Amino acid sequence: MTKAVQSQTAGLLAAAEQSVLFTAKRPAVVMQRGEGMHLWDTEGKSYLDFIGGWAVTSLGHSPAILREALLKQSGELVHASPGFYNKPMIEFSQLLTGISGFDKAFFREQRLRS
Repeated sequence: MTKAVQSQTAGLLAAAEQSVLFTAKRPAVVMQRGEGMHLWDTEGKSYLDFIGGWAVTSLGHSPAILREALLKQSGELVHASPGFYNKPMIEFSQLLTGISGFDKAFFREQRLRS
């Protein structure tokens, strides 16, 4: 590992300390990429991700099927306000009501809260 790579990681960690709100103690590594259940940090070290937060548990990191779906959808419609109907919303609401036992699905935008 080169000193430049170590310096980059140290710089990123210092920037995080200054700009990321502390909510939990984190290890002194910066993850750069993921594939399946594996992560790699900015220094090239690989990790098996046993933490698996938000959807990673079921999908893994950067699954090909998700990349392909995002690429396809981004060529058609990236975001439409729930103030308008759109085809994916209608199809998804039909799927949800068909398997959930509820009559209707409710969609809304999620705003960041401080």
